[in-house]
Amino acid sequence: MAGNKTDMTSGAANGGNGGADSMANRTWNSFATPAIGKLVRAAARVTKHGGSAFPGKIVEQIDPGFLARTLAQLPLGVVLVSGTNGKTTTTRMVASMLSDLGLRVFTNPTGSNFTRGVVSALLQTVSLGGRLDADIAVLELDEAYAVHFVRQVRPRYALLLNVMRDQLDRFGEIDNTARLLGHVAAATTGTVVLNREDPRIARLAELVHQPGASVRYFGLGDDLRSFFPSDDDMATTVAVEGAADGAASGAAADVEDDAANSVPADAGAVHDAGTTGEPGASRPPLTRGLSAQPTGGEAGGSGPENSAPDRSFTPNDGTGTSGISGERRLPADVTLTRVGDHEADFLFAGESAPRSTTVRLEGVYNLYNAAAALAVVRAVQADASA
Repeated sequence: MAGNKTDMTSGAANGGNGGADSMANRTWNSFATPAIGKLVRAAARVTKHGGSAFPGKIVEQIDPGFLARTLAQLPLGVVLVSGTNGKTTTTRMVASMLSDLGLRVFTNPTGSNFTRGVVSALLQTVSLGGRLDADIAVLELDEAYAVHFVRQVRPRYALLLNVMRDQLDRFGEIDNTARLLGHVAAATTGTVVLNREDPRIARLAELVHQPGASVRYFGLGDDLRSFFPSDDDMATTVAVEGAADGAASGAAADVEDDAANSVPADAGAVHDAGTTGEPGASRPPLTRGLSAQPTGGEAGGSGPENSAPDRSFTPNDGTGTSGISGERRLPADVTLTRVGDHEADFLFAGESAPRSTTVRLEGVYNLYNAAAALAVVRAVQADASA
């Protein structure tokens, strides 16, 4: 892990105050800003004035370099999570998984997905001397504020989930939302993780150009593709009939907004399941070494075989590897291949058999969010072990 510290420190600092502070000012700010911010936060809580982001607003005004300077301390840098739907749930899962791997994780609370919200969360966490006791930050950011953020801090990892028509009142058109996320992809210094099934998100790979930056994808198995239509798929009124229709509409209700889409406190509730299909709730999370048991037996087995009753819904839409919209399927690092009753299968790149897991997540869309979370966690783990 330590070998990556120089890159992340320099990357964050380069996006900070642009060298405007003198050394004396940086030294003074390192001590004065946390104290002032904590005082403002305490006063706001006592007077019930200004809201939770008010301290961040004040600090942004008196010390514009605080955000970049503080996050530059992180040895493994920043994971930035953005997209129209699923940000809160996915951010919680990523933070929980990385904690399960033994990393000290800083993350912003629900509702603080803009820069001053992140600053307020930092003020709550840092010491009076400005020290941030964490290895990595996992930050949920609104699409528009993510652009503002990357002008100050270059994330090492970006996880870009989707673009949908939910927020046209804010961003004008869906392609404009994609352009906002394109700025994030272009600024990321390490790994950009993209949704293979969303054409607008997948195309952002063309914008990844930082030296040493790379792209990974998360995706769906062919049989699940019809349950997770992209915005383009829905615009062309692709129908999912019969029982699948009810399941898909129920899933859509699960992700109408991130607040409703949050999961219980155990946001990393993706656990190992043995080959017998017995629940693995008492076992460590899947991401503790990412060592869940492959469904076909040993890793590298001949293929998925589940001895447990299979209550999954996996309709074959007949599209093969091209997907509903006919787009070229890109190789995914993590693929959600099956959804069952409190269980799911994920196929990792380089393995021939999916890994079967028990899950405590409500809504099938959250299982796809879990695939996204696993993909970025695998990228962090690969860098940490390199």
